[in-house]
Amino acid sequence: MKQIFTVFSSVLVIFIFPPNLDAQVEFPGSDAVTKVMGVDFLDTDAAAELCCFAKYGWHKSAILKFNNSFVPLPNNGDGIAERLLYAGVTPQIEEQFFSLEDGSFVIVSSIDNFDKVLDRFLINYSVNEKNK
Repeated sequence: MKQIFTVFSSVLVIFIFPPNLDAQVEFPGSDAVTKVMGVDFLDTDAAAELCCFAKYGWHKSAILKFNNSFVPLPNNGDGIAERLLYAGVTPQIEEQFFSLEDGSFVIVSSIDNFDKVLDRFLINYSVNEKNK
């Protein structure tokens, strides 16, 4: 039931506060999305979600608090968001754990947590656009 509410509220927020696709280059995370997907991709509705994921859908941690299984993060380079996007990683039901070359970890948010962040992301973006 909680997931149905989350999905419904996400859809409702998108219809009430539609992102301004003409100015998506200003989305936080758009630099990573542009680098991986190209500038033309920023003209799609999916761009807002990917920009949010690139900026807020993951975090880096020096250690894992629990004995979670992890895999190495695909690709090389300094840009973790770009590496996640190149690998096609998206939020899933459970958090995902990736190890980095320096011994730290990348933790990708679960879909439930990411949906909450995305809702807030779209609301904040809409309010910021109206205030400009």
